Amino acid sequence: RGWERQWPTVVLTGPTDYAAGGPEATLTIADHADPAWLRAWARCEPGRDVEAHATTVLRALGGRGCFARLAEEAVAIAVPWQGLVGMFCVAVDPARRRTGLATQLITALMARYPEAELAYLQVEERNAAARSFYGGLRFSVAYRYCHLVGPGEGVGSGASRPPL
Repeated sequence: RGWERQWPTVVLTGPTDYAAGGPEATLTIADHADPAWLRAWARCEPGRDVEAHATTVLRALGGRGCFARLAEEAVAIAVPWQGLVGMFCVAVDPARRRTGLATQLITALMARYPEAELAYLQVEERNAAARSFYGGLRFSVAYRYCHLVGPGEGVGSGASRPPL
């Protein structure tokens, strides 16, 4: 009683074969969230609490995936596991959105994991631009979920959105 549904999220899955013939991008790769990657992510997602993520969630991913960036203008994390590649923190500098950088980034990342059979990621349901973009890369809805917050813990009470 009193629980609220918040942050509706869509989990998308997509093929990995589109990477084979895609444009080649020169990525800077690290196995952890180094200072250059964190600066680029802060630029791509203004308002994100980068420092808090660096010391919690991103530190836990260190060594398990690929922290990629295209200069300071686009970033993503790819985490391969048992034939899957999870894509996280995909972001492009607001001034450079809709210029093909995200496509170059995803294509180049997927080319690093030819053994992957399926890619997955999640977006907020209300993010129509992201859903349309991933649809163009043949991603489709696998399932939806939302977070439940207890009485007094909702957005109006100062709760923030989930970390990733």
